[in-house]
Amino acid sequence: MDDGPGGNCWPSGAYKETLGQPFPTGIIWWESSAKVNKIYEKLMTLNNQKNPVGITYATYTGGVLYEVMSETIAYTGPFEVSRTRG
Repeated sequence: MDDGPGGNCWPSGAYKETLGQPFPTGIIWWESSAKVNKIYEKLMTLNNQKNPVGITYATYTGGVLYEVMSETIAYTGPFEVSRTRG
């Protein structure tokens, strides 16, 4: 699920939108390219080295928020040393 929906429980024809370039800060999956109902969202906070230090994952049902999970990531230099989920 890191990059979005998959499997039989997600609608066919889902549309992916990437926010922020060249270092993405968000990925949103919509039911269609009309972008009416979200089905999945991943929002990232980046540090000065453009590594994600905070990630929020959200799933939606019928465009309504269903579930949220977050992660906090710590680094030593360029290497991830811990990840906490909440």
